[in-house]
Amino acid sequence: MRDVLGGIAFLHSRGEIYGDLKGPNVLIGKDGIAKLGDFGGVVGTGTMKTSNSAECGTMQFWAPEFFKLAGKTGKTGSSIGSFAGDMWAFGQLLLEMLTSRSWIVGGSSVEIEKSVLGFEIGSICSSEGIVGEVQILLSLLLSKNPSQRISSSELVRTNRLQSVLGPETPLSRFVTQELETAQNQLQKQNRARSTVKSKIQTLEKELKSTRQQLQTEQRAHQADKSKIQSLENELSTAQEEIRRLKDAADAHRDVPRSVHPTTSAMYSFVFTDPSHFRVNNTEFTRTDVGVDDYGDLTCSSVLFPGVFRNGVISVEITLLSLDDNNGDVVIGLMDSNNPLPEIGETLGCKVKNSVSLDTGGVLAFNTPSSDSYERCHSDLKEGDCLRMEVDLDSTPRTVQFFVNGEAVKYYVSGIPSSLRLGFTVWVEGTSYRIDNISRLSRPTPLSEGMNEVKW
Repeated sequence: MRDVLGGIAFLHSRGEIYGDLKGPNVLIGKDGIAKLGDFGGVVGTGTMKTSNSAECGTMQFWAPEFFKLAGKTGKTGSSIGSFAGDMWAFGQLLLEMLTSRSWIVGGSSVEIEKSVLGFEIGSICSSEGIVGEVQILLSLLLSKNPSQRISSSELVRTNRLQSVLGPETPLSRFVTQELETAQNQLQKQNRARSTVKSKIQTLEKELKSTRQQLQTEQRAHQADKSKIQSLENELSTAQEEIRRLKDAADAHRDVPRSVHPTTSAMYSFVFTDPSHFRVNNTEFTRTDVGVDDYGDLTCSSVLFPGVFRNGVISVEITLLSLDDNNGDVVIGLMDSNNPLPEIGETLGCKVKNSVSLDTGGVLAFNTPSSDSYERCHSDLKEGDCLRMEVDLDSTPRTVQFFVNGEAVKYYVSGIPSSLRLGFTVWVEGTSYRIDNISRLSRPTPLSEGMNEVKW
C-alpha cells in the first residue's frame, strides 16, 4: 500500500488523475515492489473529468459524488474522476486489505450506486473491531464529503500510513519469515502427532488388557449376574421413589397449613378438604354433602401439585357419577401467584384470576378483564369426557376446553405464564376419573368461528 500511495502521489503531483485504482491494476514485481498498471483512464486535470472520451474505472470504486454527477449529466458512461476520487478508491482498497472482503456489492449499476451511497465507514469499523489510527485514517479516506478527504500529498507528509502498517519490510524477507514460521509450525505439529500416536498405541494396549481382565471377571462372576440385576432394579425403584417424593415436596412447599396433601397411586394432589374425598387410583368421589357453618351447600377443590410454566398440557377426565345439579364438577386453572382456594371457593367463580368449565356447560371467568360466564355447551352427562388444553408456549397463551373430543365455542387468550390446574366438586356421591395428563408436542389448532375471551 505504501508503493500504491507513492504512485498516486506522484501522478497527483503532476496534476494527473489515475481514475481506475483497484486491486487488479496493482502489479507486484519479483522485487516485491507494487506498481500501478493500466493508465488508460489518466487525465491531466485536478477537477472532475466530464469528457465522453472514455469510461472512468470501475463503478465499485467510484466515489459517492461521481454518481451525483452522472445523474446530473444523464450519461452513465461519462468519464468521471478527481484527486479526491482517487483517494476514495485508495481507501476502499485499504479497507479490502484489512478486512479481506469488498464492501461495495451489486450486480447492476443501480445496486452498486445504492451500496456506495449507503456506505458508512463508522458502522463498518464498529462491526469489524477497527479502532485507533486505522479507524481515523479510513475515516479521512472514505469521507462522503470530497472536500474533507485527505489528499495524497498530505497522507505522505503526515506519514499516517506508516503508523497504520508499521515499518516497511522487503517482500523477500517477509516471505522468508513466513516460510520459517510455517516450517516451525509444521515441525511442532509433527512432534505433537508423533506424541499422540504413541499415546494411542499405549491406550490401545491398556484397552486390550482391560478387556481381557473384564472378560475374566465376567466369567468369574457369572453366578452373581442375577443378584446384580436384582440390586439394580431395587436401586432404580428407590431412585424413582426419591424423585416422586421430591416432586411432592416441591409442590407442597408453599401450601398453607389449612391445605392438606394426599397421595394417590399415580399423582400427589392438593386438597382443600381431604376428608370430603375418597380416592381410588385416579377416581375421585365426593364423600359427603359438604355444608358450611350456616348449612349452605359448599364445595371443595382438588389441585395438581406444582406449578406449570411451559409446554402444552392436556388434562382429560371422564364423568362417572353426577347429581341432578348440572354443575357438579368443575375443571379449570388459576394464576399460581394467587392464594390456593379455600373450602367453598370455586375455580372460575370465587377464586380470583381463574377460569373453569363445569358439567352444566358453563364457562366461568374471574379475571382482571371479566367476572362473568358464558353458556358454551349443553348439560354434560355421565360417561362424557371433559378435556382442558393449556398452551403456555404460544403467543398469546391460551386455554381450550373439549367435550367428547369437540372444542366448545369459547377459548381464553392471554392466560398467566404460571398456573395451577385442578377441579372443584360440589355434591356428595359425585365422581370422576382422571384419564390422562400429559404434555403435547403441539397445541390443537383453534377451530374456525370460535369466540375469544381475553384474560
